Amino acid sequence: MKKKIYSIKIITVGNISVGKTRINFSFVNGNINEEYRNTIGIDFLSSNIEYKDKIFKLVLLDTSGMEQFRSIARGYYKNCSFAIIVYDITDKNTFESVEQWVKDCQNYGNENMHFVLVGNKIDLENERKVSTEEGQNLANEFNMDFLETSAKTGENIENIFQKICKIVNNNIDEGKYDFNDPTCGISISENEEEITINKTLYKINLANENNINRNNEDGNKCCK
Repeated sequence: MKKKIYSIKIITVGNISVGKTRINFSFVNGNINEEYRNTIGIDFLSSNIEYKDKIFKLVLLDTSGMEQFRSIARGYYKNCSFAIIVYDITDKNTFESVEQWVKDCQNYGNENMHFVLVGNKIDLENERKVSTEEGQNLANEFNMDFLETSAKTGENIENIFQKICKIVNNNIDEGKYDFNDPTCGISISENEEEITINKTLYKINLANENNINRNNEDGNKCCK
């Protein structure tokens, strides 16, 4: 029986050294303790994800934050359905650059592109320069989803891609995508071969929610 595979192209942008590569590798490979070189140009990763009753192939485009490589990255914006815009909560300058990254995506991407704003490095809370409220307010201004993460510890990394799969899954169920339209940003294919599933996000999320509920019932406080 042929299985439908929905491909989602996701581009990750932001200033140099905010943790874009580490976020992507942490999600795909679980390598949260490795050191990474700065991306030169653009790198590609992919992972097959099971979410509810669907299989998604997440194609992650990891871009360089270096100014000289921005023109290369811009050539890939058009066919991406999501942009993850990353800043470093310990570096105000990276946060102040978010608006320019949004404009880049709007100018060079397609009109259906969805934005997710990510404040990374919450493991360095004592060095924080950008408050959670500031991040949320900026996300609200540009109609973006918002999360704070630590690519070093893995905190909230799964939730970025859980959120993306949920949005796409709901849009598919509601018939919002025209898969014949190349600007849709989501493509569909069929495969009769055995498909390697790297993660089952929906079940992982439910397990986390069940653990939280059990802790609450026991009167224990849940830590962030």
